Amino acid sequence: RSIPFVALLGVKDSDEKKESLSTFKKLAKWNQSTLKILDRAFKEDPLICDSKVVETDLITAKALLVECFATLSVAYYNRLKDTTILQKNVTRLQQSVVNLLLTYPASIWSVKCGASFVEALQLFDLQLNDTPDDMFESLTPNLRSESHFLRLHTLQILDSYQKKPFITDHAD
Repeated sequence: RSIPFVALLGVKDSDEKKESLSTFKKLAKWNQSTLKILDRAFKEDPLICDSKVVETDLITAKALLVECFATLSVAYYNRLKDTTILQKNVTRLQQSVVNLLLTYPASIWSVKCGASFVEALQLFDLQLNDTPDDMFESLTPNLRSESHFLRLHTLQILDSYQKKPFITDHAD
């Protein structure tokens, strides 16, 4: 959580904005490579699948990385004139976030990072995925959770999808 803070310290003039863009590119590259390493470690090491503690740590690490990236993206969106680099990097992480949410829908870490990432997606008028039914089916049980934050972040994700009209058959 300190990475966005350090990356966003005092950028004021145009020279610092250019330097700020290169910093964002470096952080995005590091973030994506770290996520790939975590994905690879989780898929290749059979001990990880057996250990619930390590699995939880991996989910937490991935979620914190995505949340960090989403926070940076939102902050840099207001600072940069050319946001195509931001959109390209946000789009790259999109499938990882969807996989995290569909695989661990009851994890507060995955849902919190998903809510942060949705905020970054909304800057570019993008949705989390093209099949909202899968996401709704996966996340709806969270609305019955005792955890207020799990319900809150779930609602933030579900609210990001396009509204469907309520259709009733009055012939019945």
